[in-house]
Amino acid sequence: MFTQRGGDTVVVEQLVEGLRSYGIHVDVDLKAEKNPADYDLVHILNFAIPQMVETCGKFVKGAGVPFVVTTLCEDIPQFSTQSAVLAETLIDYVFTGQNKEWLNENLLRFEHAQNSLPFQNAWSASNAAHLIVNGAGEQRVVTRTYPNHAPISIVPVGYEIQADADESLFVREYGLKDFILCVGRLESRKNQLMLQLALEGSTLPVVFAGGGFSYQPEYAKAVREFKRAGETLVLDRISPEMLLSAYAAARVHALPSWYELPGLVSLEAANKGCNIVAADTGTTRDYLGEHGFYCKPGDVDSVRNAVLAAYYSPIRHELAERVRTFSWSEATKKTIEVYETVLQRKIFATEPSSIRITQGLNQSTTTLSNSDQNFEQLSQEGFEAARERDFEKAHTLLAKAEAMNPNALRVLCNRAAVYLAEEKVQEAKEYFTRATAIDPSDIKAQSGIGMCFMMEGNKEAAYGCFLDILARDPMDMLAILQLIDCSYSLEKYTDLERVLRQAVRNDSENCEMRYCLAGCLFRQAKYGEAMEETERLLVAAPFNEGYKKLKQMIEEAVEAKLSAQRVETNTSGMNQTTSEIRNSEPQGFNKSEPTVSLKNQIVEETSSTSAAMAFDSIDVRVSELEELKHRKSYQEALEGTSELLERSVLNDAQRKSSELLHAELLAVTGEREQAKAIFERYHALDASCSRALCGIAAIAASYNELQSAQELFQKALQSDARCDTAMTGLGLCAYFRKDMDLAWHWYSQALDENSENLNALYGMMQLCYDRGDLKTLERRLEGYLELHPADLDMVYSYAGCLYAQQRMEEALLEVQKILIFSPQHERAIELRDLIVSPESAVSGEISS
Repeated sequence: MFTQRGGDTVVVEQLVEGLRSYGIHVDVDLKAEKNPADYDLVHILNFAIPQMVETCGKFVKGAGVPFVVTTLCEDIPQFSTQSAVLAETLIDYVFTGQNKEWLNENLLRFEHAQNSLPFQNAWSASNAAHLIVNGAGEQRVVTRTYPNHAPISIVPVGYEIQADADESLFVREYGLKDFILCVGRLESRKNQLMLQLALEGSTLPVVFAGGGFSYQPEYAKAVREFKRAGETLVLDRISPEMLLSAYAAARVHALPSWYELPGLVSLEAANKGCNIVAADTGTTRDYLGEHGFYCKPGDVDSVRNAVLAAYYSPIRHELAERVRTFSWSEATKKTIEVYETVLQRKIFATEPSSIRITQGLNQSTTTLSNSDQNFEQLSQEGFEAARERDFEKAHTLLAKAEAMNPNALRVLCNRAAVYLAEEKVQEAKEYFTRATAIDPSDIKAQSGIGMCFMMEGNKEAAYGCFLDILARDPMDMLAILQLIDCSYSLEKYTDLERVLRQAVRNDSENCEMRYCLAGCLFRQAKYGEAMEETERLLVAAPFNEGYKKLKQMIEEAVEAKLSAQRVETNTSGMNQTTSEIRNSEPQGFNKSEPTVSLKNQIVEETSSTSAAMAFDSIDVRVSELEELKHRKSYQEALEGTSELLERSVLNDAQRKSSELLHAELLAVTGEREQAKAIFERYHALDASCSRALCGIAAIAASYNELQSAQELFQKALQSDARCDTAMTGLGLCAYFRKDMDLAWHWYSQALDENSENLNALYGMMQLCYDRGDLKTLERRLEGYLELHPADLDMVYSYAGCLYAQQRMEEALLEVQKILIFSPQHERAIELRDLIVSPESAVSGEISS
């Protein structure tokens, strides 16, 4: 860590210096030379080295000392493989003479790279006394990747605010000014080759300050040899004074890195007056806010546009003011607050507290006393028994641990959670109350009391409990979700609105919270504000059906309100208005004189264009009927196709698609022979018609003629290699033959081709649960819900998938979405009750 310096090096150095300034004794131990028992607390860093972190954590925990972890957690599946593949492509591009035609054929290879697995930090995440992240973006990754995690606190990193820099030093040395600067080790993660590719044809000067060392020398060589239209200067390690001067001389600092937490060089450059270009990943936006210029690291056009926009825009001085609020002194204060929470006491400058900071251990030499070992063993075994739902064993073990240490907060909360799982609410409440008496600030214990109130049906008391939690931790997601439930039941929205506004301010990119806020405003008839929030959501996701539906509901409510006002106005002024109309009639007006109706006038004006519009309207109608079929409104769709087929204006293609749709609807409503006749007629007319072949095959499968069905589905696939219906049919045939691997293959192929294929999705759902592969199911459901977010049945399935993975907060958020639109949704209510009571009590509230 200290031989090849990086961001983690700076974090450790600044933390140590800051803690010592408060009179806290700190030792940095990288070689397992210290005994953890000699310290009050051990602080471990970096989930990027999971084995070392876990080994260290187990060693420290075995010594009976609490440990916290600064996670520095990266979303590895989203960039690790992709960045490597893109780097390989761009290196080949450079060393083969920068052949544009070759690049166009190969640039997007990284998009098909298989996602890497996340680092295995589950033990450390759940066994730490506390986790420290440096922004909301990192917190989202930790909670998603490690659902059974310890409490999390956001402690923003700082940076060293230097004196004003003099640009002349750099200008004199290198002869460049108003250039694009990129500071960072030359490597695929920092993505310097993509920056060069984006600016390949630009004459703007670019300066790389690489630090003098790279773990990827071939990548660094490619950066140096990349040919651009403009001047490119690649520097090795430069002095701190020269770096400050470079910041001052540059116009833009661009770091299109695949992932940063948050990228300290971006903060340093912003402080010196540069416009900042960064990828919208990690925690970068938590620090730069709306003042940065953001890009997608794998999109060359996105990088180019962001850099040019930053270069030609006025310097954003407000960004410099914003980043100056992130200081190492503030980071130290917040870290000490975490220590105080863990140690359950205040730390003062004169107090002899000892902290040990480490990145890992290579050996374990400390031994525990027998009593300490027994207590830890009983606590752990009791927790494991509870997770296995062996409640009797859990009580026995935890009772013994309690007898050894009656004030052990963890044991009390675990015993309470077991009682809650057994629906013994009174006993659970007593234990949670004892826990809060020991530590009134313990949020888990207070959440437990709130859950007890919920199970008792006392939502008024639960409401107050969750409000208290949110007063201390405004981003406690479980408390927010429970408050939403209570608020909607009690029809009390003022506090909920305040809490949700705070959540949105803290994490402006959290569309889920903004969506809840819009719904809360709508419930209060604050239609204007609700519409503002909904419009912001639609800017982020223009095709999100849920957001569009909420907008429609707001518009309908506004129209209903205006209509009621118009009726009231018209009624009150009716007599006066009638009199005024009569008095205003011209003297020669003849009431018996024939008039031309407005309806007739419209018909006459449009008759000349109606024929041309007819075909377009039929295509629209067919699409509507396809959507009805997708939503399983079979009878309504069947009536629609029957009406459509009676029209004489259909062209051949429209009649064919309408009849085949009609046949499919007949088949699913039980009229298989009538459907088969239509399919066979079109098959006779066109033997390669894949839709007709699939229809005949599906009917054969319904009669259990699997061999015939398989052959017909194969023919359909030969006619149309992208026919996802045929792929699904082959998956179904394989499933009935008990060939689950082949069924998996075909369902996967179908969903890769068409993520909206419900039959393939249902088949995949069954196989995923059978195999225990819930991650794949989650990904497939997300693909479908991106296109149909208002499909409440699938939102329910998605919530169930999250619940099955014990990701309770995320599951509860999905259930709340359902209940916003369908408050009486029985299955959603049932799942919500499961999440907030017995099942979650064990999986969500017990921690070791």
